[in-house]
Amino acid sequence: MRTISTAARDVITGGSFDLAYVADLYYDDRRLFAGLPIIDPSFTWDASGAVEGSATVTVVWTDEQGTSLSPTDPQDWLAPFGARLVVYAVVSLGSTFTERVQIGDFTITAVPSADDSVFIFGETRIIVGSKVALQLKDRMVEVQRDRFTKLTTPSNMGSVWAEVAALTGLQLTRSMLDAPISRSVVYEEDRVKALTDLMAVIGGVPCMAADGTLTARPIKPGDPVGALRVGATGTITQLGASLDSEQVYNGVVIRSETGEQKSVLAELWVTYGPLRATPAGGKRTPYHRVPKLFSSPQITSTAQAVAAAPGLLETYSQPRASTLEIQCIADVSVELGDVRTVDDGQATWTVRVVKYSLGASGTMSITGDVLNRDINIR
Repeated sequence: MRTISTAARDVITGGSFDLAYVADLYYDDRRLFAGLPIIDPSFTWDASGAVEGSATVTVVWTDEQGTSLSPTDPQDWLAPFGARLVVYAVVSLGSTFTERVQIGDFTITAVPSADDSVFIFGETRIIVGSKVALQLKDRMVEVQRDRFTKLTTPSNMGSVWAEVAALTGLQLTRSMLDAPISRSVVYEEDRVKALTDLMAVIGGVPCMAADGTLTARPIKPGDPVGALRVGATGTITQLGASLDSEQVYNGVVIRSETGEQKSVLAELWVTYGPLRATPAGGKRTPYHRVPKLFSSPQITSTAQAVAAAPGLLETYSQPRASTLEIQCIADVSVELGDVRTVDDGQATWTVRVVKYSLGASGTMSITGDVLNRDINIR
């Protein structure tokens, strides 16, 4: 969850506020311009992607010198060759309250269009302003593009975080306890996959924090950090549920990656409820057997596999079966991985945020994997 002040929380909960966006432009870690106005913003964060954060925005610019901000060469300010936008959401309530919340540090990846407004005075061409459309991705795209060009092994076996720093060169927020790397492996081409395997050792998933640092989100859901509700005092404007069996498993089978023959180190199956698996030699169950085949270069022994199996089964089974689609008043504190309660008046759901979107309107959309549902008793 992004950190916001108590006053900002009260303003958002009240539902009557203005939401705008501005950005600071950076190149080579040097701020070139502060407070660029942004229009037509569309931000999406999706936990299913290697690069989770993406956006389209339009930067508007005008100055007294008649300077154009439309990029035409790689060295121009907004060119997609290393320039970054640090984006802020500005929450305000009239003239009584304003708070600026950093929502992301994005790399400019494309410039779909760039237009200058021009005024002709006699034979002089004067640029009145520029409007530049940009495509953005969070800084994990820099890791994704930096593919290994030769076979490489870990340089620091004593610390996952030290190895992550060596692999990426990014500043870190060490959000989880460190651990040694249990086995030396050979990194292949995909640097994000290597990063994902490393973070799994400490029970995390690599992600970019809102401040632009590389951090880890726990694989296992935590405690609720906020509540959403319908009704006169709530912020939910629309709510829907869906069910899908795609990628919902009732067993996890952990296999060794060593050698040409993949041996099974451990397996664990759901034994109760609608997802219960058919036991070996037993009566066939309705959902039968849908195993998730899992392997990791850091899981090499039966003891390691047995220890990892319960958490993997929890991740790949029930939470993926049911989702809530929520539309609510925009809340800039929401982040991927947040666990939030959702009260629809009849039941209270506990969900983990796996996707959300923010834009120019005062509402946002949230997709949450359902962890639990309790019937309200009035």
